[in-house]
Amino acid sequence: MCANASQAPRSVSAETGAAGPADNCFHCGEPNPPGRRYPVEVDGREEFTCCPGCQAVALTILGAGLESFYSHRDGPSQRVEEPSDFGIYDDPAVQAGWLRRNADGSVEADFGLEGL
Repeated sequence: MCANASQAPRSVSAETGAAGPADNCFHCGEPNPPGRRYPVEVDGREEFTCCPGCQAVALTILGAGLESFYSHRDGPSQRVEEPSDFGIYDDPAVQAGWLRRNADGSVEADFGLEGL
């Protein structure tokens, strides 16, 4: 977690920096893009992630006090492959497994995150 446990881990917007970030993402292990920095603070040191998604997940894990996740894992977290066709999620049969339509017309969705 961050140096001061009462502080949430800090996030800095992507920026171009003269000093290059680490070669690989702290969270998923993918190559960090040149000239882009998505830092997170872990145990008082600055680590870099490859994208805003990995940064957000890392900040969520650290912000929840689960920094031991990173010290106990066997390797980088697996990236989720994006579907090539998002239209499949418009199919009512697919939606039935995770979408709930309420009597007031609102809609709720339930999702599970694997591998956290």
